Amino acid sequence: MEKKVLEKTLIVQDAVNKIIWNVKDRNDVIQKSCKYFDSLYQGIVLKNERFP
Repeated sequence: MEKKVLEKTLIVQDAVNKIIWNVKDRNDVIQKSCKYFDSLYQGIVLKNERFP
């Protein structure tokens, strides 16, 4: 396995793989993945707002 640059890469990769494996419909995979990345982004934004 190759070394990842960011430590959270494997966590994100695992989450997306779980969505892909557990959802049958392609459109649902896209929707759930978008929700995941939106929530991930919101978490980063909120963290940066609290600790500028």
